[in-house]
Amino acid sequence: MHIESRNYFWLAATFFSIIAILHFIRLAYGWPAEIGGVFIPLTTSWLALFITAVLAISGFKHAQKK
Repeated sequence: MHIESRNYFWLAATFFSIIAILHFIRLAYGWPAEIGGVFIPLTTSWLALFITAVLAISGFKHAQKK
């Protein structure tokens, strides 16, 4: 694996980790979300938390491959 690929995977995994943490915080505190006047239910954050966590874990695994 090229060093550039590792950097890409680390960067992407870090980004997805931050997004997953933000969704977790939203769920923990029950923060409302609204985009363009449309209310986003908390159940959407459960799905987003799962997807971003899986992508983060996958990215970190790929970044550690030799």
